[in-house]
Amino acid sequence: MKKSKKEKILNTASWRTFLDVNTNPRVENFLKENGYNVINQTTSNINRALNQNWDELAILVHPNSSSIMIVKNYEYHDVLDFCYKLAIQNEHYEVCSKIVNIKKKFKLDAQQQSGEKTS
Repeated sequence: MKKSKKEKILNTASWRTFLDVNTNPRVENFLKENGYNVINQTTSNINRALNQNWDELAILVHPNSSSIMIVKNYEYHDVLDFCYKLAIQNEHYEVCSKIVNIKKKFKLDAQQQSGEKTS
């Protein structure tokens, strides 16, 4: 198989590498400039992954990055919680609302699948 000249091999990294300043201090400046887009994109993609029952999600957070962010399905809710905290800190309340709605929907779906009563 012949590779095209524009083909780029990317490494994978945990979502914390791209979102958590405690894991990667360089993230702070990146999130100051791009936080809304990163949080919104991550949230939308997790919603899609939950809807489609994907085992994991890969997101290219920055076009100049040599790595893609990987989120495993068992981490989706943790990442949503983390994004919610970032959105609150940065006053991105429309993203907060979106996250709350996603979590409500999937909590309701999980309850219905397990046969729990919903009120």
